[in-house]
Amino acid sequence: EKEQKMAQDEEKTELLSDQEFPSDARSIELNDMNGKSIPMIDRYTIMIRDLPKPFRDEQTLKQFMDRLFPGKIAKVVIIPDVRELSRIQTEIKFHAKALKKLSDKHEFDLDDVYDDTIMPEILEGTKCCGCCGEQINLITYHRTNKDALVSKFNKMKRDGLTCTPTAFVTFNCLKAASIAISCPIRFGVSTLKMEKAPYPNDLYWDNLKYTSRDLIPYNLLVTIAMFFLLIFW
Repeated sequence: EKEQKMAQDEEKTELLSDQEFPSDARSIELNDMNGKSIPMIDRYTIMIRDLPKPFRDEQTLKQFMDRLFPGKIAKVVIIPDVRELSRIQTEIKFHAKALKKLSDKHEFDLDDVYDDTIMPEILEGTKCCGCCGEQINLITYHRTNKDALVSKFNKMKRDGLTCTPTAFVTFNCLKAASIAISCPIRFGVSTLKMEKAPYPNDLYWDNLKYTSRDLIPYNLLVTIAMFFLLIFW
């Protein structure tokens, strides 16, 4: 009976390892609700760090992975560097919020903010919290800066963002994903650093633009700081 049970477990493991990934995540949820043992989408996805520069293109990386795992690659995504976009978006929100505050305080409609004939003139200095410096019209100031930032934001999106050395590869077969993680894959003299993709909330996305070599000085500083903290605490 024990040998029969072990044989059944091995058969289940083989069926699970060869399980094809459904075409969309919703089918996984439905299958789970029906009681079938189908792994979630994150089990099919791996993360590649320190991508060599020749592979920092989705089409090139997909072709390379297709040669290694024919017919097993569902999607390849290289993470773009969105730090500058995030900074611009924060500034856009700042100016939009400032215009909203002025609208509430001086009782004008934001839809009329581009009509200077009906907009009130609200002057404030550029220094010392508005008390000193050159007097500027706050509505014109925030409106102009907001429009310039929006144009810059849209232009950066149209021109395309630079790629980070981090990519995510989703397989349509759990067995292929497991092999990619466990077996070293070399490119030239370097080995591609592959690992199971962590949950999005567990990632510090700003660090994805760095290679391991770039992070050495930061890690060294943290280690030194922790050493002195433990010694003198």
